[in-house]
Amino acid sequence: MDGERAAAVLRELDGALDRLEQYARDIDLVLFTTQGVHQDGVLRAMTLAGQCAIDLALMIIADRRLGSPPTYREAFLALARARIIPRESEQPLAQWASIRNVIVHLYTKLDLEELHRAYTARTGVLRKFRTTAASLLAASAPPSGAPGKSGPSSVAEAPVPYRRARPLRPRPRPRTRNQ
Repeated sequence: MDGERAAAVLRELDGALDRLEQYARDIDLVLFTTQGVHQDGVLRAMTLAGQCAIDLALMIIADRRLGSPPTYREAFLALARARIIPRESEQPLAQWASIRNVIVHLYTKLDLEELHRAYTARTGVLRKFRTTAASLLAASAPPSGAPGKSGPSSVAEAPVPYRRARPLRPRPRPRTRNQ
């Protein structure tokens, strides 16, 4: 399990949830449904929160060797079957995966009233899942100083992994018969 990646995802989820809670206080239904600039910010935070929850679920599934769920929704069902999350969280978390998919892939016309209900009243399940995921991932992270590992001993302490992209290398030219 990559502790640095898990820590980065946890921080991203925290930021997205903080923004959604701020939007819930500041953007009412009328403002949300009539102002595209507010919709863009809310939808971005909802997408990011959903994707972070999905990523954390998949990390836990891989760490626990629970198989490979065929869909993002099924990732949360697998966690509930393994008793990692409570059964009552299974469907609300799966709904966040669906919300993320609908926003990203535009499967249907967005139901702005339903999305408003989701970000104003349904972020608590993501906060609870975040706490569960952080505990599980921290417990499975190798201790500091373990062979082949270095760095922070806790998932929560790991720095954000910013890596400079490697430059593209030109492909070698194919040889011709005359060469």
